[in-house]
Amino acid sequence: MDNLKIVYKILVGVEASMDSTVFDSTFLEALKISEERRNKILQSMIDDGLISGFKRISYAGGYGFKAIEQG
Repeated sequence: MDNLKIVYKILVGVEASMDSTVFDSTFLEALKISEERRNKILQSMIDDGLISGFKRISYAGGYGFKAIEQG
């Protein structure tokens, strides 16, 4: 899948969660891309200021992202 399409789908998923107090990340799994690609795209979007409210979590063998509560 084209990275621009993935970015768009992530933005749509984040927007859909904006009215909820709980972030629903199931749309990230529905992208059907590798965890490595997803994480690199998310990191790029965070670095470029497209999205915020995520914390990078490191674990044995890799890393992921967790939504953080916005005050």
